Amino acid sequence: MSKERKISISKEGTELVVLSKLLYFLTSMIVNCTEIQLLHKTLLLEELSYEKEKRKGDVSENRNLIYRSIPWDRLLEIIADNLDFSNKIKHTGVNFSKREILYMCALICGVTGREYEIITGLKSHYNLSYSIRRKLKVPRNSTNLGIYLKRNIVKN
Repeated sequence: MSKERKISISKEGTELVVLSKLLYFLTSMIVNCTEIQLLHKTLLLEELSYEKEKRKGDVSENRNLIYRSIPWDRLLEIIADNLDFSNKIKHTGVNFSKREILYMCALICGVTGREYEIITGLKSHYNLSYSIRRKLKVPRNSTNLGIYLKRNIVKN
């Protein structure tokens, strides 16, 4: 049985992976997402342009600006606002903070805690996870929180 190798990617590469996960999820559920589609198109064009410059050896110093301008919270808010997920969370009777709701949305979209930390700059995703588990009465090591949310909140 071969071991799975983890590939280390840059912060920008991780952000691109996260963006693609969120956009794929979002556009599969919501019609008329022109704001999001335009952002994705712009980012991909920037990345293609960068790769072309890199091959020529003419790399721009402004590459990271596009990644810093991605409105991560706005993307997660759009997902939360347009999915039945928010209503289901409200019906649990638990009072979640806005940050907890955005984190749960990210997990449901397949974003990992590490990826969430990178895109938001928050070092407290463990604390968010703990708080959400406590509020939902989910034992600490019982299951992955993203899987739990998908099975018990989204599917119901």
